[in-house]
Amino acid sequence: MAGKIRRLLMGADSSTRCGRKFISVLDVIAVTDIGKLLMFLGGTIVIVGLILVLLGRTNLPFGRLPGDIVYRGKNSVFYFPLATSILLSVVLSILLYVVGGFRR
Repeated sequence: MAGKIRRLLMGADSSTRCGRKFISVLDVIAVTDIGKLLMFLGGTIVIVGLILVLLGRTNLPFGRLPGDIVYRGKNSVFYFPLATSILLSVVLSILLYVVGGFRR
């Protein structure tokens, strides 16, 4: 990979445009790296989805806390989970603080 980047920077494989040499992003980033990134993102989405399904079955009051705002009109419903958002923010902040402390 380093050799390919070096050749691209030296101009052996790069194209010209208006007298300047430019390098395509796909020339520098290997397709396998993009594949690994997509696999990681897909796995993360699956894990988060499973956690949400399991939390939904526990009948915890997420989304129905006392500070959540719900307005039910004749033909519409407006829902703003204010208390749930604040609680989620605090929990994630504490979790990331603890994880960041272990990484040092």
